[in-house]
Amino acid sequence: MTPDLPSVAGANGAASDPAFLSYPADPVRTVTGVPGSGGTYVTRTPLWGAIPPSSGNSYYDAVNKALGATLKMQPADGNTYVDALPALFASGKLPDWIQIPSWINQRLNLGSAVDRFADLTPYLAGENIARYPNLANIPTAAWQAGVWNGKLYGIPSYSSPNNFPGYLFCRKDLLDAAGVSAEVRSADELFALGKALTDAKAGRWAFDDLWPYLLFPFRVISTWNQGPGGKLIHQYETPGMIEALNFAARLAKAGYVHPDALAGNTANGQQRFWSGKVAISGGGTGAMNGDDAKGGTAANPDYSRQAFKGVPAGQLRRRRRGPHHEGREAILAERGQKDVATSFQFLATGPQVTLVQNGFTQVARDYAAWQADAVKYAAKPLFFAMNISEPPQYASIGQQVEDTIKDVRYGRKPVEAFKSAVDTWRKQGGDQLRGFYEGIRDKHGTGA
Repeated sequence: MTPDLPSVAGANGAASDPAFLSYPADPVRTVTGVPGSGGTYVTRTPLWGAIPPSSGNSYYDAVNKALGATLKMQPADGNTYVDALPALFASGKLPDWIQIPSWINQRLNLGSAVDRFADLTPYLAGENIARYPNLANIPTAAWQAGVWNGKLYGIPSYSSPNNFPGYLFCRKDLLDAAGVSAEVRSADELFALGKALTDAKAGRWAFDDLWPYLLFPFRVISTWNQGPGGKLIHQYETPGMIEALNFAARLAKAGYVHPDALAGNTANGQQRFWSGKVAISGGGTGAMNGDDAKGGTAANPDYSRQAFKGVPAGQLRRRRRGPHHEGREAILAERGQKDVATSFQFLATGPQVTLVQNGFTQVARDYAAWQADAVKYAAKPLFFAMNISEPPQYASIGQQVEDTIKDVRYGRKPVEAFKSAVDTWRKQGGDQLRGFYEGIRDKHGTGA
């Protein structure tokens, strides 16, 4: 199939996802018959949005009928999903199928817990995967995320040749109304937006909580970094971390950050952005899509979410006679809007593509354009695509640093408190952990 907007190659092997602006007239059928043979399997996946009903769900029932098995879907709030996983692991009551975001691997010390999961290697390695054409279509590199100690335990979801963890984005319509530009090229220019967009008396603030996405503009992209003389440097020890913390504290102390964000209330962040209570926020790349546009335009017809750097300035507008379509696109009826959610996709997904959702074609175009620009600057962090099991004695030494980071970026403690916490981290095992990773590097390389 030929995409409407082809993939664009970038730096370090990165590429943008291809975009399709209409549903294919003749979609390819990859599975014939009913693949399942009965049984009921409990799942757990994240969901950023309204949780649909589990029982009497027409979408779940239709998919299970086609599968020939029953997947009991139990999506959980994506905002708190990773926070609940450690307790779930500790309880020993894991579901049959669970989605584990890669960014929590270290916190879970997943490498020491893989024996709780099924070894899929005999079923999917080598020529065996040919029995499953949809899985065989997933790029080889994507499977590395589920490999531990030479065995396959996980199936990729949302695999992409760019794999950006997130970005900073803005309400373009609010910036336009304030007469300021979204073409921000420096920290000073971003800070200046705070004054232009904050009106506390009117209940509007420029910023929501930008962490950890604020790290990227300050070139903090890797947990470990090559230092002088072959020594590895942790991100806690980089100048960029200090600069990012100082900048975040400046925003907080200037009164440019929404009070609920400073109180750690992340659950209502989406509503703050949709309602215009904040104009600039940070989040995962899945935030910019037609579902978001549907929610945002319900609050304000001029709603326009745009990512900083490289995104076209075109306004997103809903036409009064309904959403704008370009070709064919499936639109959910009232029952579908209640029952359908992104749930099965977090269990296994083919190669990532950008699609039109809810008729918002311009959103798909804008996101594809942002990706095409962003991949030019893509960089691989150290130990890229390498699953490493840290010794368990180091599992909690970073918590006091993370707690201090929150206090510093919220303006409650000075940056000297962070430096002191890092010194404690070194003494409690950080230096030994450095030696552990230097041994991994010397023996296996860095993946970069």
